[in-house]
Amino acid sequence: MPQLKLDTLFKLNAVIAVGYALAFFVAAKPLLAVYGIAPSVEGAFMARWFGVGLLAIGLATWFARDVAESAAGRSLVRALTLAYGVGTVLAVWGTLAGPFNTLGWIAVGFNALLGFGFASAWHSRRQVQGD
Repeated sequence: MPQLKLDTLFKLNAVIAVGYALAFFVAAKPLLAVYGIAPSVEGAFMARWFGVGLLAIGLATWFARDVAESAAGRSLVRALTLAYGVGTVLAVWGTLAGPFNTLGWIAVGFNALLGFGFASAWHSRRQVQGD
């Protein structure tokens, strides 16, 4: 199976992260409700705050897309591998025992797929470059 080019993975990550960030900024309460979380004022504020983090991740990968193969890009790959790994565990917990309804599997899927993509990139570059 051919591996996704790293700059393409960075772009894909950027589109997903920025898209979700914008959704949290403009429609926090409805988005929370879709996932089964009571859309309180406090919850909406925290969702927007979460959106800031997604915006940062998305912009970082978008702006780094042309240097994805550099040392800085490889550092970003390692950070995102670990972050999406933790995100996957948290999303699984949130779906099975926490506040998410069954649509929480969407969060599990995004975190797992992006995490797997970045982990694969990290692993393949470690073998080639000795990272």
